[in-house]
Amino acid sequence: MAGILFHVGDSAVWTGDTNLMLGGTPSASSSYDGSTTPIKAVDGDEGTRWQSLNNWPLPQWWKYDLGDGNEAAIDKLRYRGYVNPFGPNSFEIQGSNNNSDWDILLATNGLDGNAWQEHLFVNSTAYRYYRFYVISNFGGIAVLIIEIEMMRQYT
Repeated sequence: MAGILFHVGDSAVWTGDTNLMLGGTPSASSSYDGSTTPIKAVDGDEGTRWQSLNNWPLPQWWKYDLGDGNEAAIDKLRYRGYVNPFGPNSFEIQGSNNNSDWDILLATNGLDGNAWQEHLFVNSTAYRYYRFYVISNFGGIAVLIIEIEMMRQYT
């Protein structure tokens, strides 16, 4: 379902489920091989995935650059992790405008399994960079994420 971004006075207005992880540049702390690169987490194909290097120390991260002039105040995360033990357990969503200083927007735990998960959080700052910062998984040798979507729900 697509949404529309608009203002009505000072009231928060629901804008829908428009995925903003389109047209930018994904990157990651590591990738297992050429078939599990960061782009696989935003390719719309639930048959592909981003995977960190095996036995690489945590934390691991996946980052998205919206591009210069495309900053957005994202306040909703949807993602599908991978079957245990590789899915994200403890993680943060972080925002930055310089790709070096990061603000924590959400600190939470994921659920066991590979079902879609959704997290809403408060964020009124438009950032260029967003990072999915995985502190721990469920004991696996790598972090795997099938798909990531980030949206702007309220303005």
